[in-house]
Amino acid sequence: QVNAWLIARGRQPVRWEAAPAARNALF
Repeated sequence: QVNAWLIARGRQPVRWEAAPAARNALF
């Protein structure tokens, strides 16, 4: 799942930064 997380983050870093809660939940 780490690879998917990095790919998703690379595709939409703004969305990840806007949703730190989701980022923490995934990571």
